[in-house]
Amino acid sequence: MTSAGKAYETRQLIENGAEEVDLMPNVGFLLSGMEREYADDIAGVVQAAGKVPVKVMLELPLLSAQQQERAVALSVSAGVAYLKNASGGAVGVATPEQIAFLRRLAPTHVRVKASGGIKTARQVRDLVLAGADLVGTSAGAQIMAELLGGESAATKGERHRHPSQY
Repeated sequence: MTSAGKAYETRQLIENGAEEVDLMPNVGFLLSGMEREYADDIAGVVQAAGKVPVKVMLELPLLSAQQQERAVALSVSAGVAYLKNASGGAVGVATPEQIAFLRRLAPTHVRVKASGGIKTARQVRDLVLAGADLVGTSAGAQIMAELLGGESAATKGERHRHPSQY
């Protein structure tokens, strides 16, 4: 989708009641060294969103260390409310190292969201301890069952603890 199309769609979503926006920036711009275009892609959506928070999906596993740092800096300068390590599990599993990296580079007013392959309460705990303000998972019910003492495929054989012990 074009940058103008993303901004237009963002305005439409907000007019229809969206309370936050997840943005897939054009990673191809960044990979091609087109930093201005990458930043403008993000800034257009942030501007269109107004006061509605924008969460940018950085796709860290696809980027070199230098590109990761630039993606964070450009996203922050464009005004995002959240930095997400990735769009989800297809790109890779969220790691405490990725989250700690984002937390280290993000100013205090920018929040960090962990996303991708998060299936256990232990992962959630490790990501929060690394600096995640928010965790995205499609396994929420399974994680809650684990926290409340139920068996799950991901935890079978592990000793269950009270949620306060995680």
